[in-house]
Amino acid sequence: MSSRLTTLRTSLAIGGAVMMLVAIPTSSSAATGQLQYLRADNNVQDVLDDPPSDSCRPIPGGAVNATNRTDSFATLYKNSVCDAAHAIKKLSHNGGSGAQWDSGTTLVVADRVVFTAT
Repeated sequence: MSSRLTTLRTSLAIGGAVMMLVAIPTSSSAATGQLQYLRADNNVQDVLDDPPSDSCRPIPGGAVNATNRTDSFATLYKNSVCDAAHAIKKLSHNGGSGAQWDSGTTLVVADRVVFTAT
C-alpha cells in the first residue's frame, strides 16, 4: 500500500511541475518591420527596427510625425506614462490606411510607443 501511495505522490508532484512550466508566460515577441519617424530634436528621419512588443519604449529624439510599417499596431504617447490619458494616436500596421501620424501645427511630440497585436 505504501508503494502505491509513494507512486501517487510522485505522479502528482511531476504533474504539478509540468503544469507550472506550462503556466509560465513566454517573453514578449517583437514587431517585425520599422516605425519611421521625423525626430523632434534635430529634424532628421529615423527608424525603430523590429521593436519589442507590449512594452512602453522611448522614441529617441521624440517624433513629430511617424509611419508604422511593422506588422503590429503602434500607439504613440506624449510622455513616459503609456496609458490612455497620454495617448496621441494608435497607428494601424503595415503602412496602410491609418498608419501615419503628423503633429501638424500643434507640434505635439511623441515620446514613447507601444506595439501590440490588436
